[in-house]
Amino acid sequence: MIPVLKPLGWEPIEAGVRIVLDPRESIQLADEDGSVAALLTLLAEGRHDVDGLHQALNSAFPAVSREDVRDAIGALDELRLLEDRDRTGDLTETERLRHFSNLAFLRTFSHLEVSAETMVRRLQTSHVLMLGVGGLGSNVLQNLCGLGVGRLTLVDRDDVEPRNFARQFVYRTQDIGRAKIERAAEWVREFDPQIEVRTVRADFTDAAGVAEVVESTRPDAVCAAVDDPTGIDDWVNAACVRAGVPFVRGGMTVTEGVIWSVLPGRSACYACPIDSDDSSGRVGNSLLHQQGVARINRGAGPVATLLGSLVSFEILRFLTGFTAPRYAGATVVLDLAGDCGLTINARPRQPDCPVCGSEQPVPEPEAAEAAAAGG
Repeated sequence: MIPVLKPLGWEPIEAGVRIVLDPRESIQLADEDGSVAALLTLLAEGRHDVDGLHQALNSAFPAVSREDVRDAIGALDELRLLEDRDRTGDLTETERLRHFSNLAFLRTFSHLEVSAETMVRRLQTSHVLMLGVGGLGSNVLQNLCGLGVGRLTLVDRDDVEPRNFARQFVYRTQDIGRAKIERAAEWVREFDPQIEVRTVRADFTDAAGVAEVVESTRPDAVCAAVDDPTGIDDWVNAACVRAGVPFVRGGMTVTEGVIWSVLPGRSACYACPIDSDDSSGRVGNSLLHQQGVARINRGAGPVATLLGSLVSFEILRFLTGFTAPRYAGATVVLDLAGDCGLTINARPRQPDCPVCGSEQPVPEPEAAEAAAAGG
């Protein structure tokens, strides 16, 4: 292991050093004798292992032991200030250019055990099942392709219609009448031929149909972007929990975007009862459904893009583990009538839940193990 200081700013201050990796936070470390500043200088060079660092410091700071250096490296790594030179350089030059911004973002969260390159490799070897490629799904699709997710399975039943163009930017006027999955897959191949894409034209009518698709494709994560028929959210939840596959769902009511995700075996699932005395929202939504008002699709372009970005970000957390999932076991509400602020309402896991409760067998989600631990 060759610990290397990430690109950051640091300066000596009185009896210490100030370090800034992210402008949101300034880290101050005690450094009465100047040994920390000397260590940071050596780490920026990126040429020494722990023994080499100790030897380089020893002449000027004989009181600094090898254990002191090792402990300092551990503390700096906990602050996400270091990366291992031996874990970088795994990508080709073409891949580094292709993933320039992905690497730059993920590098902020990398550490000695997991590099940004490792997280990009996780994306390249991941498989996402897209249930729906309409307003939400098509926006998520574009984000996932930009991230370089290696395999995609697209499931949808619809053809392209003129009313799609306000929010679904994968499709073109000349595509009217074509199957959405056909054009969406074509877009993926044109965008990045390295991404493997498969299509399934299906109309979900029962829980068994959803379970069959999840079981047969065995994805690493699912984007749930299908709004009907009634019960579809319960079917997706049950299929993913029982298969041990994390999923992210997004949608909207009249002026609120809604997102939730489930990490099977770890978080509450969609079926977990909500402890709440406030039923006014549910009553109002039920009434809108009865009158048919709730079926009006209000997902204009900026709305679909906002929701798609948030859903994509949660999928990125699941696939790379750069940080732990933020929406797992919670309902996230996006205020579209106000400042687009987020409210996250936790949904406690219920041991008596009929889907994920303690009496129900829930496979361990393989691809989400790192995500649950935040890397």
